[in-house]
Amino acid sequence: MTEHFSSPQWVDLVRGLLSEDRKTEMDQHLRAGCEECREAFAAWSGFATFAEAEPGFEPPREAAWLSAVMTEDGIKPATRTADRHSRPSSEPQG
Repeated sequence: MTEHFSSPQWVDLVRGLLSEDRKTEMDQHLRAGCEECREAFAAWSGFATFAEAEPGFEPPREAAWLSAVMTEDGIKPATRTADRHSRPSSEPQG
């Protein structure tokens, strides 16, 4: 494989959601020395380890995957409520 794997694929690997064939393919890619994918795998593995250590917190199953997709697409969610309300609305008011 000459292309890199996506963030959602690394999230699925870390969460144990991939087929054995896909896991093997990704492992071989890491062993081949792809630094970019090693960094992605390390980041998502660290995130998963941190999340597992948080007692009593269970995010929705889709949360990690959606976060990875948003990161992959360069989408940054609003961090403050004011940000969401300060954007002009395309719908008429009143």
